[in-house]
Amino acid sequence: MPSSPMGPPAPPVSLAAIASQEQDFVQQGQAAGSVTRNLTEIPFSLGGLVFPVPPRAMQVKQSIKIDEVNIPKKSGSIRQPTGYESSEITVDLELVPEESLDGTLITTPLDRLRPLQKLFRDGRASLPKPVEIISPLTDLFGIRQVLIQELTADEDGESNWIPVHLVLVEYESIKTQLEHQSASAGASDDAAAQGAEAIEGDENLDRNLGYVRDQFNDGMAEGSGEAPGDDMDDPGYEDGDG
Repeated sequence: MPSSPMGPPAPPVSLAAIASQEQDFVQQGQAAGSVTRNLTEIPFSLGGLVFPVPPRAMQVKQSIKIDEVNIPKKSGSIRQPTGYESSEITVDLELVPEESLDGTLITTPLDRLRPLQKLFRDGRASLPKPVEIISPLTDLFGIRQVLIQELTADEDGESNWIPVHLVLVEYESIKTQLEHQSASAGASDDAAAQGAEAIEGDENLDRNLGYVRDQFNDGMAEGSGEAPGDDMDDPGYEDGDG
């Protein structure tokens, strides 16, 4: 069930209001690691639509990009980090009726869902478009625009509210994407070169260790009066013979 009924429509979310809550999320983000949630109710604006997000109902996930890198003149590949994936944001909303202070119904949950659905898909022939996102949590990560990847709404016919689940993906301009792809390709080339150098270094170390081992064995053989390379287990060898 919803954590609390909604009163009059929430006022527009300002960047000043976001900045006033940022410090709390910095501390929570450091404690949570790569996955960060809101611990209190926070304001959330998506494409100009404003909703309150219940505690622990918004999550930002960040991860690195790992590619299979081929090593020149070697079979197989190695796994190396080459960049970062786009941030993923999940949000669970509770669309409840909006009422005035005297209890007069202003909007129903379905009324609030319609513009959100239109934001996701405005007509059959439309293509997905990036939308502006504002919240204390996404502002912490520097996320300004997103694509709505998934929208799930559920109504059981008995309750007077509609739960909505959103999956959002950080949006980057085509120019920024091309720059990141170029950087990722460069990182893959660097990783392949570093891998080749590491393998060559291991092979050189093995050769050097083999040489030292041979020299040690030859020295031991000379100290015992045996010709270097002789087999101590030869059937003709007898203890005490010169």
